[in-house]
Amino acid sequence: MKRFFALIFFAAVIFGNTTVFAMPLSKKIVVIDAGHGGWDPGMVQGKVEEKHINLSIAKKLQTFLEQGGATVIITRVDDSGLSKSKSGDMHTRRVIANSSHSDIFVSIHQNSFGKSGVHGAQVFFFNESDNSEKLATLIQTRLCEFADPSNKFKAKANSNYFVLKQTVMPAVLVECGFLTNYNERERLLTDAYQEKIAWGIYLGIVDYFNPPSE
Repeated sequence: MKRFFALIFFAAVIFGNTTVFAMPLSKKIVVIDAGHGGWDPGMVQGKVEEKHINLSIAKKLQTFLEQGGATVIITRVDDSGLSKSKSGDMHTRRVIANSSHSDIFVSIHQNSFGKSGVHGAQVFFFNESDNSEKLATLIQTRLCEFADPSNKFKAKANSNYFVLKQTVMPAVLVECGFLTNYNERERLLTDAYQEKIAWGIYLGIVDYFNPPSE
């Protein structure tokens, strides 16, 4: 699988009669927000804490993005909170994003629901941003294609997520799966499935910056 990944980190670009290879995200800046951390575990299901899965997927996504030529800023690199309070934590994430001069912001989270049968990744965007909607839709499509073809979710507008409302660049929040679904939770704990999720997000980002020629 990793050999397959490596083949798509370079895109052919034609200048006159010469074909050269360029990384698809060259000169792009991406903020990855690994949700929760430290004293804030996020969703807890048994012994599984959301914060650890968020960070693991965020780091895998960081690797793909950097290999694709992007400059990556990640809000946390270990199991630590960004403040001693939830409001302070959210404020810090906003400051990191808005001072980064980044092109896009991607926040990584895990979902939950009262019915254990519900599964599938879903991407959210602030409902007043057309570019955020475009980015969310492209990532959603790739997640369904590469991580879980049975996923019927569509990208969805949301006006409540703080990090989506308070960032100045196109921003999305990816709920990578439902920890309340046993099978999906077990998959999300594996490197292989986390890599599929990260790869789907990466390809959606590539699609956003490299739309097909009309």
